[in-house]
Amino acid sequence: MNNNWNDLEAIHLNLQEPLMILRARNGILACGYLNIEAFNEFNDVAVIVTGVKNFDKMFDKKPLDHHISKAAKSAPYFITKDMKGDEILRRFNLLKSE
Repeated sequence: MNNNWNDLEAIHLNLQEPLMILRARNGILACGYLNIEAFNEFNDVAVIVTGVKNFDKMFDKKPLDHHISKAAKSAPYFITKDMKGDEILRRFNLLKSE
């Protein structure tokens, strides 16, 4: 699959384990360092994937259902646990936020 990810903002911090965030136009895909409840509290669109150590793994990983924010599960995104990170990021980039 050929994706143009030039419009993503990538943050990588070297801690005990890497802290990684990929910010798309309308949402965030992040590693397990972050807590989905914080995103829910502020009604932000976010998905957490765990067990990843680099951005390539984030593209291939599927989230657990409880790692998808309420806003990401809702219209217009309808993110589910069956989607891989690359599909999630495409939805966050292609769809307009309400």
